[in-house]
Amino acid sequence: MTNPQKKAVELLAVGTPVTEVAKEVNRSRNTIYEWLKQPEFKAELDRLAEERLGNVRKALIRAGPTAVETLLEIVQNGASESAQVRAAEIILRYQTGLESNEAPQVGVLVPELRKKLKDLGFLG
Repeated sequence: MTNPQKKAVELLAVGTPVTEVAKEVNRSRNTIYEWLKQPEFKAELDRLAEERLGNVRKALIRAGPTAVETLLEIVQNGASESAQVRAAEIILRYQTGLESNEAPQVGVLVPELRKKLKDLGFLG
């Protein structure tokens, strides 16, 4: 691949619009679209995009424990009952796979959720 193609792949992999990519590499939009049809170009773009997506997944996994701690803190000590309910809904949706419209009585469950989380050792 040429240097302009390598630069174009990098830009496209992060979601840069074709028009911007074309300007950045001093080529026409049609040229970029032609490059996208080339197997080598497309394969490199797919590889780079997958690599970046993998990096995002890893970052989200690393952030997971902090996110859970934050939600549990809000359930226990949230500034408002609505914040506590919202945090409880997030936890319950994650645990059950239910959509929020499938669990309309979450507000009623907050005391039960607090007790269960305390019993499990998540809350003091």
